[in-house]
Amino acid sequence: MKSQIESEVLPEKIEAEVVTIEVKDTKTGKIYKREVPLLYKENDNGIILCGEDSKGQKSEIVFLSDVAIEKMMNFMGKGPDHSHHDHSEHDHSEHDRLESDPPEHVL
Repeated sequence: MKSQIESEVLPEKIEAEVVTIEVKDTKTGKIYKREVPLLYKENDNGIILCGEDSKGQKSEIVFLSDVAIEKMMNFMGKGPDHSHHDHSEHDHSEHDRLESDPPEHVL
């Protein structure tokens, strides 16, 4: 049986200024709920929790989604190597030769 959240279609972005935290104590098994003044932001890239530390300074915790991590890895060149198209279907020799020749005029 799916949970209510799994069966709902989620919006592109979710934001809240108060977060309800629900925890289950490991020793007693009791469940506790607390409302905490945290700015909550969620989208496809993950979740950001924003609040203040004990000195009143802004503090953030970021939980990246698998999608965001994959985007970052690809951006840094550490993702899987994928060819954009099959090179066996056509010849790149003229294009490659033009790219290797130095330009005649440099602006």
